[in-house]
Order: sequence, then C-alpha cells, then structure tokens
Amino acid sequence: MRVLTPASRISVNVYWLITGLFGLAYGIYGYYAFVYLQRLNPTAASLLDPLLPVLAATMVFELIAEPVTGRFADVFGRRISVVIAFLLIATSFLIYASASFSSAEQEAGLVQAIAIGAELVLAIGLAFHSGSLDAWVVERVYEGEGSRDVCMEPVFARAGQFFTAGLTIGGVIGSFAVAQTPESMSASQRIVWIWPWLISAAIMLLTMLISAAVMYVRPNLRAPDWSTPTSPIAFATDAFDRVLKLARAPTRLQQAIVVMSSMYAIGIMFIYFSTLLAEQILKQSGHPGWLYALPGLLLAPRLAGPQAAILLTRGTDPGDQAAHARMLRNVGVLASVSAVALGYFASRLLSVASSPLEEPWTLGMGCLAFVSTSFFHHMSKPITSAYLNYNIEDDADRAFVNSMGTPAGGLLVAVIAVGLMVANRAVNNPQAQDLYLVFAVPGLAAFVATLLVTRPRPARPVAAPQRPL
Repeated sequence: MRVLTPASRISVNVYWLITGLFGLAYGIYGYYAFVYLQRLNPTAASLLDPLLPVLAATMVFELIAEPVTGRFADVFGRRISVVIAFLLIATSFLIYASASFSSAEQEAGLVQAIAIGAELVLAIGLAFHSGSLDAWVVERVYEGEGSRDVCMEPVFARAGQFFTAGLTIGGVIGSFAVAQTPESMSASQRIVWIWPWLISAAIMLLTMLISAAVMYVRPNLRAPDWSTPTSPIAFATDAFDRVLKLARAPTRLQQAIVVMSSMYAIGIMFIYFSTLLAEQILKQSGHPGWLYALPGLLLAPRLAGPQAAILLTRGTDPGDQAAHARMLRNVGVLASVSAVALGYFASRLLSVASSPLEEPWTLGMGCLAFVSTSFFHHMSKPITSAYLNYNIEDDADRAFVNSMGTPAGGLLVAVIAVGLMVANRAVNNPQAQDLYLVFAVPGLAAFVATLLVTRPRPARPVAAPQRPL
C-alpha cells in the first residue's frame, strides 16, 4: 500500500476508530443475545425454538431496509446515516434489556415479541450502517489521493482487525455473562442480568457522538438530490427499482455482491450460533468454563485473516481486476468448504452419547474447521469490499451498492431459519442435534454461488459485419 496523504490518513483513522467501537458493542450482543433469549425461555421444547423466529424476522427486516437506507445515504449523506444507525442500534439493545422484566414461564410469547421488536430496530440500524461508512472512507481516500488507483484492501483489512479487537473484548464480556447466569432465574435475577445490554447501548451512544463530530464531509460534496422522490413510498419504490436494475449491472459488480452476500450468511450464522454450539458441546463434556476462552480462541484467526488478505494482495495492481476476481473466488470457496466441514463435525459431536472428549480426532477436526471458517471469512471481507468499491464508478450509487452486499445473504439465513422452524414442529430436537445445519447449509450455498458467479466466462463472439446487398 502506498503512503497515503495526511487527509486520507485522518479519514482512515476515523474509520478504524468507529469500526473498533462498533465491534465492541456488537461483540457483547453477538455472544450474548441468543443465549440470553434461550435462557429467558427455559420451557421451550427445542433449544432453537425461541431463536429462529427472531433470526428470521431480523433478516427479513434487513432485506427490506437495506435498499432504502443505502439510497438514503447516497441522497442525504453518509454522516447522518451513520449517526442514525448507532442511535437505532443503542435503542435496540435497550429494548432487549426490557425482556428481562417479563416472567418467561408465563409470558414466553411476550419475551419473543420484545426480541423481534428489538431486532426490527437493530436491523434498520445495521442497514443504515452497512453501506454508508464504507462508502464514506472510500470516497475520502479516493479524493485525498486524487485517484481511484489505490489498494483499499489494507484499509478494509485493518478495519477488520480493529473490529476483531472490539468483538473479542465484547465477546469476553458476553461469554462471562453467559457462563455466570443460572439456568432458571427469578424476576429479580433477570433485572440484574441486563448489564451487558446497558454497556452495549452506552458504547453505541458514544460511537454516535464521535461519528457526528469527526466524520468529515467532503468540501465539494454535492448538494442533496432533491429531484429524488422524497415521500416515503416514492423513495422506497425508487430504491427497490434500483435493486431490479442490478440484474443489468456489470458482471464484476454482480460477482462482488453475490460473494459478499454468501460470506455474510456464513458470518451471521457463525456469530449468532458459535457460542450456542460451544455451550452444547462443553455441556456434554462438563467443562463450561471454556466458554470464557471462546472469544480469545477466535482472536487469532480473526486477526490473521485480514492480515493474510493484505499479504495476498500486496504488489497487485488495483486495476488488475482479473487477479482480484481469482482471489475473490479462491477465498470464497475456502470459506465455504470450511463452513460445510464445521457443520459436518458439529453434527458428529452433537450426536455423541457421552462426552465429545471421547472422540479426540472428531473434536480436533471440528476445532480446526471452526477456526478455518473464521479465518477465511475474515480474509474475504477486505478483498471483496475493495473489489466491489473499485468497480463502482459513480459515487452517487456507492452506499446503495455497498448495501447490496447483505440482503441476499440475509434472505438465505431467513429461509434456513424458517426451514428449521418447520422441521422442529415435526421432529422435536431438544438437544439441538440440528444445530449443525446453521453452518453447513450456508456453507454449501456459498460454495455453489461463488463458483457460479466467478467462473471464467468465454468471450462473446463478435458477429461479422454484413455486406450490403
């Protein structure tokens, strides 16, 4: 990566700071939320019963919100979008905390309704965040360097490492709460159990204030495009019309969006269900204290993945998009295969009658697949983001196109969640033997999608000019 100008470095440092703080709050949420819901519904017939409707609702909400919020950021600005995002995320955490005041044995439906309401607010907040912050830093760097010929992989990779640092600290906080909380709680105990939500909300509000203060607006930023429909219905219609137009987008944009969506599905399942998977396996082996170590064990692959992306792309010309497409395909395939392998070994470990420690080879391979999935998933993000943004030619569409890297993956997650809900109604799985599917199915889908969209395509034959009659 060439040395950036001072203006670009300031923008990049701001981007890293905001990303790290976001990771800190999201780490607490990601490691805590689903175990929290499961513990608030101790009478659920299946481990996944209280979780799958919430997950499906979240993904549907995000699917609907992403095009509109991405278009909002392009029309009205990146900074206001980021500020709204963090305010909504903080609000969602506070709504989650309110679920502790319900009596789960008598009001399990209320707990689930509160969680779905929190996820609606969270999904809209994440949608505001997903495209706007990346679009802001890319535009700031391109403007500061006076060129698009900039290798952005190190910028995104370092952001991933800052996010990982925050995610790990937050994960330790969340896993500590999980390991310390009794299976059955009185109403007073539930009130005490809201402290992770309060910490997460406070971090998000602090991040919101920092973003509002330090996200510099480009001096030559164009005025809002007031010709764009501004009534809510017309604005949403315009946004979804742009989604349909992506079918005619350049192939490289479509490749990046599909691979990014596939990796998003793997990442969502991993961050939501990894703690539950570890808890189920450790519960069988009688060593729940290892839950404390889970975020720390994932620290190495989450730091090494982005670093590997930097090394892999070092010396590669940003304009050599064929080379970047090959990297996109290879890393996507490796992440997909690792997720499928994780699902396979998880199914083996969850079906062990006694302790998984009695099958050390299976346990060892499962741990290797667990680490590899995290490594390749985090390696793919910088490569995919840089490839996507290089191929966006118009800043007026940058936040919208960046937002499109999640809806398809979210739709896949929603379909899987609904499928598991239907299956659990027919066959009771109280010991969560079907938990492996949340890793294997996205991995398989990502494998097929990545190979299909990134396969080399023969050049179209050029028709010979016809001679005049």
